[in-house]
Amino acid sequence: MDRLSNILRAFNDQFGNIDWKDADKIRQVIAEEIPAKVAADKAYQNAIKHSDKQNARLELDKALQRVLIELLADHTELYKQFSDNPAFKRWLADTIFSVTYSSPPVVDATQDQSVLPLVQPRPEDRFVTCVPFVPLKVAAGAFSDPQHVDDKNWEWVEVQAKHRLRPGMFVAQVVGRSMEPDIPNGAYCLFAAPVTGTRQGKTLLVQMRDAIDPETG
Repeated sequence: MDRLSNILRAFNDQFGNIDWKDADKIRQVIAEEIPAKVAADKAYQNAIKHSDKQNARLELDKALQRVLIELLADHTELYKQFSDNPAFKRWLADTIFSVTYSSPPVVDATQDQSVLPLVQPRPEDRFVTCVPFVPLKVAAGAFSDPQHVDDKNWEWVEVQAKHRLRPGMFVAQVVGRSMEPDIPNGAYCLFAAPVTGTRQGKTLLVQMRDAIDPETG
């Protein structure tokens, strides 16, 4: 209710002097219908989950444009203001972003022992108590040599594993639900490179250079 009243108050203060044919209906669409439709946009949802705030804002602008086009037949004057009035377009985009965007939680592994703690390992501890942590969203080029994962440019995490650690192992966080229920979204997994023997029956991490992940883009 606070959000609704704030949107309506700002709308009345800045754009209440426009000669709307049905001002009450426009207020309802702006305060309720548009935020709901934008928040449900799949591409915008993915940007919130898997990208930073700047990229999420870019996707918000696209989602808002799609929603306004969808509403064009019933709310022509609203779309006209959005297209022809830069101040209204900027205010509407800023307002919808402020009520639909929420930053994904950031976990500090040094404070929360329920996730893998970051460490500054001594040389003798590497691949004994800890392995590199490779963030897959920024890992392009990390596997340029399929037989080797560069361990010099990544942070290290301490792991408790039933497998004996060895060079070539690393931890990566799985993002997305395509591997559920075997691997939950957000799970930290220990991988080993190179892959030896048969691939049959194994769960593999594969870098594709010529395709786009439908879940993360």
